[in-house]
Amino acid sequence: MKILLVCAQTDPYKVPKFADDVRDGNCSVSLRRPSLPFCILSFGVRSNPGAFLAVGVPVTCLTSAGQTERVLIENSGVEPSKRCDQSRISRPFRGRESDLALHCCQVIAASHTKMDILHRFTASHLGGGSVEEWEAQDMISERNFVSGNEGLVAVDKVDNKVLFLDLKNYGVIRALDGFACRVHDLVISETHSRAFIPIYGDGIHGDNPHPGHLIAVIDLQEKRHIGDFSVSPYESPHGIRCGAGGHLYCICENSGIVVEMNAVSGTIENAMEVGSNKGHRIEVLPDCSKLYAETEEDGFISVIDLTTYKRLKKISLPSELDGLGMSPDGSTVVVVDGKRPMLYVIDTRQDEIIRTIGLEHFEKAAQIVRYSPNGEFVVVTSHNEPLGTILRADLKEQRNINLGNGPMDMAFHPNGRTVLIANQNDGTISVVDLQKAEVLRVVHAGVGIESLSFY
Repeated sequence: MKILLVCAQTDPYKVPKFADDVRDGNCSVSLRRPSLPFCILSFGVRSNPGAFLAVGVPVTCLTSAGQTERVLIENSGVEPSKRCDQSRISRPFRGRESDLALHCCQVIAASHTKMDILHRFTASHLGGGSVEEWEAQDMISERNFVSGNEGLVAVDKVDNKVLFLDLKNYGVIRALDGFACRVHDLVISETHSRAFIPIYGDGIHGDNPHPGHLIAVIDLQEKRHIGDFSVSPYESPHGIRCGAGGHLYCICENSGIVVEMNAVSGTIENAMEVGSNKGHRIEVLPDCSKLYAETEEDGFISVIDLTTYKRLKKISLPSELDGLGMSPDGSTVVVVDGKRPMLYVIDTRQDEIIRTIGLEHFEKAAQIVRYSPNGEFVVVTSHNEPLGTILRADLKEQRNINLGNGPMDMAFHPNGRTVLIANQNDGTISVVDLQKAEVLRVVHAGVGIESLSFY
């Protein structure tokens, strides 16, 4: 991931500083804090050497000093479909291409509040430090795979609290309480400014006598509970994901409904039938064309068209289910068997099972499966055993890790090498090296955390 042509500094060994608002032709760059020493006008994502003309896109950046900053690029008059001369896109870079690292920062997340598809621009020429031609392509937004080092938030389901954890020692630095029973899952907004936490009820899956109907809204900058959205008349909200145009999707288990909500107002805009009142978790394709809901004991995946809000397909599986996870590029959904230590791999182009994987180190069924934001790792945990399994993206080699009691969900560190796994039954977090498949340390945090996320 590399930003191309970020500033006009002529000396490649001196990093310039800009004020809060930097203007260059038709482009305006607003910085969250003036400490960011870069004028970001175009950037590349992941390992692709291309660049975006990022218009109206909130971006998390990692500076050369290792700190994160948030920026928003506004009001470029450039039409992405046309070739643009460099003076309208970025300031000229005067220095060797190898010196770009001294002028740029890495983009670790990008999202758009109104669109799914961003236009990617590939520089065809860098001679003399200026971009002469740009070629527009499509690039999918990276929502629902959030990381960052602005903060770390956790949902303590057992103690019904939302915790903010220290980024170094992972101890609790602030606890929010007073929620209706009981906080469960978690999703971070595309701007990293809000967390949305469903209030499931006072029970568990299959035994929830007093179902909830709220989604708690947390201000991540101020670390406070600022209100609740209601999913009423639907009940038992649980799995939750972000969608296009500032939307949220949340599955309401008891009602067999997925709601589409406005993430600002909390208004329910659409309700989609799952075909089961046992749906617990969901995933949304990066282009927001389809949503996948697992139905636990009913043993199928419901595929919903997010343009028509109708169910496209019912993918039947040979057993009960207990979780699902999607690859960052949206090509694959991995589903957890609820009875046996097995995974099912679904190709989202065909919406068919293409592979079955036995979990070598488990004796009992697993529950949670997650891809790392960079797509390099897949992590599986089982609430029934103090174990986890780490796989590479090809899902071939399996490496075992010993965890605490009742391991549940996880948070991927922005360094790409570390994952934090919550052990719900003993109030600890296992800090795991993904490359080595090794537990680095175990820290105490809360009473029983189910979900957590960096932002």
